[in-house]
Amino acid sequence: MKITALKQGRGNKCHVHVDGRYLLTLHIQEAERHSLTKDREVTGAELDLWLLESQTLFAKDYAMAILSRRSISEKELLDKLLQKPHSENISPEDWEQAAEAAVERMKELGLVDDEDYAGKLARDLSHLRKLGPRRIRQELMQKGVDRELAEEAVEDLDQNPQEDIMELLEGKFARLAQAAAEGEPKEKQRLIGRLLRMGYGYSDIRQAWDLYLEDWE
Repeated sequence: MKITALKQGRGNKCHVHVDGRYLLTLHIQEAERHSLTKDREVTGAELDLWLLESQTLFAKDYAMAILSRRSISEKELLDKLLQKPHSENISPEDWEQAAEAAVERMKELGLVDDEDYAGKLARDLSHLRKLGPRRIRQELMQKGVDRELAEEAVEDLDQNPQEDIMELLEGKFARLAQAAAEGEPKEKQRLIGRLLRMGYGYSDIRQAWDLYLEDWE
């Protein structure tokens, strides 16, 4: 096998053609480090190494593109990378290795930080969506945050569940709460069910409901 062309790509990238067809893309610095030149004979082992480096570069670029749009967890990023179509010349195992290397690089650059991500997401879920502690914990874990970090993020919240429930009773669930307060048992069951699904504990719901009834009367 022989390198038949080295073509300048975008930025500092170099497209490598072997035996007359495009095979991979490397940083120019990597091409120089490997002494890639036109008409150089190459071995299968060398190509395997360069393919892995090429796919790692591809994975890093894709990871940067993902993170430029929004913050996500380490697991979410890895999952997205693994789902990305990649070169048919590289094995699934090698692509997984390339994806993991890309995630590690994003962590080194500070672009992926699960602790920071969990804290910000927990605050948004609490302040914007008014979710309770249990639901916030579930949402974080569904996003790939491990249980310990999810617990810490919830514990760090300046949350008063009863006040949040009162706000919901007087706002988002005002009609349902009024109907329940007027003695509609089915409406009260629906109201409690919604609050439970939002992650609030039954004791907090009961105490907030008692306060609501005092104000309503």
